[in-house]
Amino acid sequence: TLESGEDHAVTMSSKDPKILYAGPRTTHGLINETDSSVVIVSYSSTQHNDEHPDTYPKHAFIGYKK
Repeated sequence: TLESGEDHAVTMSSKDPKILYAGPRTTHGLINETDSSVVIVSYSSTQHNDEHPDTYPKHAFIGYKK
């Protein structure tokens, strides 16, 4: 979360799919490390509001190297 500053990575694949919950004030990012297309299904409990975006200044995966 933004408060804890902790980082956590989850590896997924078509042979090892997962359900991932990113709660409030959790920065998150998705990185496809393959040459294949990926399908992401996402659900939000609230509609995005441009006047009150749910974006935060911290970037997920700072310093990420493939």
